[in-house]
Amino acid sequence: DVHFDVVSGVTFDPGRARDERRQVRLFLLGAVLLVLVAACNVSMFFLAAAPSRRRELGVRLTVGAGVPRLARQLMTEATLFVVVGSAIGTVISVWLSGYLRDDVFVAGPLWSQVTLFDWRVLLMAAAVMAVLSVGVSLAPIIGLRRVSIAAPARPVAAHAHWTQQVLVTLQISLAGALGGPALAIGSYLWTLTSVDRGFESHDLYAVLVRPLPGAGGRQSDAALLAERERHREMLAALPGFEEVAFGTAVPGRPMSMRANARPFERSEDAIDIRIDSADPVYFRLLGVTVLHGRALTAADRDEVVVNATLARAFWGRTDVTGERLELGPGSVWTIVGVTKDVVYEHPKETVLPRVFRLIPVASDTEQILIRSRLSLPVIQQTLESGVSTGQFDFSVGAVNQVERLYDAQLTSDRARTLIAITSSTLAL
Repeated sequence: DVHFDVVSGVTFDPGRARDERRQVRLFLLGAVLLVLVAACNVSMFFLAAAPSRRRELGVRLTVGAGVPRLARQLMTEATLFVVVGSAIGTVISVWLSGYLRDDVFVAGPLWSQVTLFDWRVLLMAAAVMAVLSVGVSLAPIIGLRRVSIAAPARPVAAHAHWTQQVLVTLQISLAGALGGPALAIGSYLWTLTSVDRGFESHDLYAVLVRPLPGAGGRQSDAALLAERERHREMLAALPGFEEVAFGTAVPGRPMSMRANARPFERSEDAIDIRIDSADPVYFRLLGVTVLHGRALTAADRDEVVVNATLARAFWGRTDVTGERLELGPGSVWTIVGVTKDVVYEHPKETVLPRVFRLIPVASDTEQILIRSRLSLPVIQQTLESGVSTGQFDFSVGAVNQVERLYDAQLTSDRARTLIAITSSTLAL
């Protein structure tokens, strides 16, 4: 069966664009509910102040001012209140938009540059202010028919008016409407952060390297392994560098090779797998648990280690040491170990089947893992100094803490949770 995903417009990633539109709609709905709560608050403020103004409004009615004229006065007061509040909110929103535009949460989408003075923005703002003005002044206007000069002299029952009761009920309902999604999003974030990641990242850094101009070209397996060991010795000799490992898969930044494989002969369903390189120190440095068998050694050539997901997908069990894995002509490997699943990508994503080989595809496809108690700037400076002095025959790219690389995937989830909780708290 062929599956077609029909989307409106042109986008690089339809799934991501759909998720972003859903998130924007959620935040817009939260903003509308929060504005309605604010309108209820202001309307109740005017209702609370109404008894002290009954004599004033009664005198105006007595001297000939009609109800429509008093209604216009209350409408004008409400409009002035809404306009001042909207102006203050606009100033704050302009500052926030400039701040959030550079944040990781909204750094991915290609935003259209819309000025505040665009006629569409102004028209929408004017429409919102008009609706709010009517809503804020509606309750006081309804009570104009009961206004008279003698009203203040009559005893007043010490209970809320039905209008106030309706507004309070509406406000609590809107606060609950925001609080429900906030609790759900918070629970979702808690689930993501409490998942078993399968790795340790204490004092662990990941380094991207690039070959110097003129270097490169296809090398033999023996040459690649010799080059890796030479780089390990140079890096391990640096002060403060405790352990060094090489591999393509780093939590938060996997750079794996993608392949398709069938779990058994004559199977029509191909499984999407990832092929990674890993040296003998890789699993120990990341703290990855080996469930069955052993990790890779320097003598392995046609031996591989697989994760538990691949073992279950191909054989229906995790202890598959000794089995042979065939991914194509000339790619027949013997499994010597099975590791616990590691969450390399976003925690909500399904863990992919992975194969780990000792042989790297090329020297510039691997990342370097360094365990050190030095700070990130010191490590960056030490590596760049080695490049500038000619000690290394590669250039240093990004240097990141592994924990921060992994946490960066949850930035948008934390931002959504913060926005939802803040909105519901303000409404309540």
